[in-house]
Amino acid sequence: MARAPLSTETSKVYVGMLIITCLARAGGLTVMVLDGGEYDWAQKAPTTPDLKLPSDTPKPDGSSANPVIAPTAVAEAPTSVAPAAVVPVAP
Repeated sequence: MARAPLSTETSKVYVGMLIITCLARAGGLTVMVLDGGEYDWAQKAPTTPDLKLPSDTPKPDGSSANPVIAPTAVAEAPTSVAPAAVVPVAP
């Protein structure tokens, strides 16, 4: 069984399109770089207000600004969860 000769005509078209595309991208990049020199691209750090941490000094009513949970309250918390009821599903 003989094979048909390979045609290079379609290959030449695709290579030509590839070359045109690469030249167009290179030209666009060149124009963008040359045009970009007209703009000020200097980045400045954003200014933020000074942050202050809350103080630990007690308030006049005797409570603290940062309440602390007593370790006994955490130790007495329930450690297990009751299983939920399972409802059968009809097929």
